[in-house]
Amino acid sequence: MIAYLYEVNQSFSALSLDSEKKGNNTELIRGHQANKRIYETILKDLRAYDSYSGGLFDDLDSIDVQLSRGLAQIETSWDANQGVFKVPSDLTWANYLTAYADTKDLKLSRQEKAFVQTMMAEYGFDAETAQQLLTIKQGIDKKFPTSSQEFRDYIFLRVIGAVNYDGFQWNETAGHLKTYFYNVTVGSSITGKSRTVEKPLLEIFKELGIKEETDVKKLIYNLRLQHELASGKASYSNKLKSEDPELYETFKKRYSETYNKEDGFDKFWDSKLKAYSNNGAGHADFTHQSITMATHLNPNQAQLSDLYGGREHVKDLSGWEGDTTKNATDKKPSIGEDDYKADLDSVNLIGRMQKGQSYDQAISSYYADLQKDSTLREREFLKNKDWKQVRSTIYSSILPLEVMQKGEDAIKAYIESNYPGVSKFLNRLEAVAD
Repeated sequence: MIAYLYEVNQSFSALSLDSEKKGNNTELIRGHQANKRIYETILKDLRAYDSYSGGLFDDLDSIDVQLSRGLAQIETSWDANQGVFKVPSDLTWANYLTAYADTKDLKLSRQEKAFVQTMMAEYGFDAETAQQLLTIKQGIDKKFPTSSQEFRDYIFLRVIGAVNYDGFQWNETAGHLKTYFYNVTVGSSITGKSRTVEKPLLEIFKELGIKEETDVKKLIYNLRLQHELASGKASYSNKLKSEDPELYETFKKRYSETYNKEDGFDKFWDSKLKAYSNNGAGHADFTHQSITMATHLNPNQAQLSDLYGGREHVKDLSGWEGDTTKNATDKKPSIGEDDYKADLDSVNLIGRMQKGQSYDQAISSYYADLQKDSTLREREFLKNKDWKQVRSTIYSSILPLEVMQKGEDAIKAYIESNYPGVSKFLNRLEAVAD
């Protein structure tokens, strides 16, 4: 691939481009060469660090996959009309390489390191936040040592989902945290009876291993920020400051309250926006994905939500159906890239877990497979859900009768005009449907 770049570089001299564009392209090639040298060093260090590990070649294979994806993008990033390379929007491959480098020296098991790397590459968390999530998982294992792996995975997903999705609605779909995390109040002066109340989320995280309150606040803040920024629709600090100064000050205040400082906010915001939105391409909304999966795994035998179309229907309403129809609320359906990935991935991950994989195993295998096949997300979703049923469910919810009677072309035009996110959802699935 580097040899190919040399050929491209030589061809630049024959092009009628100004010197600035030629210089920019040459610098990009030098940058790719530098990256290659960096990752060759990483491979060398990995061999030295873990030369006796049975998983070494898996590590090298993973790095090779990401390098191949990155170098392959170079071939399609040249814009002949403009005479420049365009930076690809989806840099997930670079996210993984960064995660491999940032976690190389962590004293973690192979499975633990894979979990941390996935949290970083697929959702945009930094190493500190990803390790906090690992601490929560380990704390759940300690609190429920005799429970099944599926139950412990459920608790993890329910607790993480609660950061953004809590209250009566989610208690009755994903289950009550009060059942597992509670405080006992002092007995009433009248009845003498004590009662249990659900622990605040901050106390739950402390119980599960994050001892310092400041660290808990940082975790909650970053989970909420990832939820806020994952779609890629937010603005960088300069634009946000000029277009919506009130919102800018709101975000700055939250940052200040979490980190006990105001300086450095713009740089922090811009770096988090880039990370949590996958450079604008969109990441799955982690807490949305978590609460949807918790709804699927909810071990409670009966709840009020079961009366609303049955347990299976509630599972769909917590994810893709809730985002693409009016069946859960009367609000206009809206689904961004963050919801799209969260909805499909939650179904696909649950599908793998139902075949015997743990949550750890499912996210590692699924996202590794997704790196090798960009259509796997849609194809696997349609193995778990019937395409015609999905389409029919959406049509029956959002289409007026007179539009349905006009045929498929009119239906697609109506949805594209009135619900562009839903239209994109349907088109991406239809493209791979049998």
